[in-house]
Amino acid sequence: MTATFLPWVNELRQSRGLPPVSASRACTAVAVDQASRMALADKMNHITGSEAVAARFKRNDLPLPAAENIAMHQATPERAFQAWVNSPGHLKNMLGNYSHLGVAKAASPNSGNTPFWSMCLSQ
Repeated sequence: MTATFLPWVNELRQSRGLPPVSASRACTAVAVDQASRMALADKMNHITGSEAVAARFKRNDLPLPAAENIAMHQATPERAFQAWVNSPGHLKNMLGNYSHLGVAKAASPNSGNTPFWSMCLSQ
């Protein structure tokens, strides 16, 4: 999903005079991990099991500061992106002092394939 979201995030950042971000394997791995965990639990939450966001970043050798956006129920990438744009906290993350991006989607088989989305941003 990173390739889909990257131009949208960069257009948003450019409209605010900010430098672009680039795709990151580490960020994508973190996003895949989080989206998959949420789908498996069938619950949207930054804390998966007992692991908080910072611990997940550290486990994946992702340097801090970093940020995470999550969402669920948006049927398309466009809707997930728009939900983040419309949320002040998520928008702040996308406009933050970051240079790397990773995005993932996972579906929950327990709830009719409800989509779960995760975005990771890092320096």
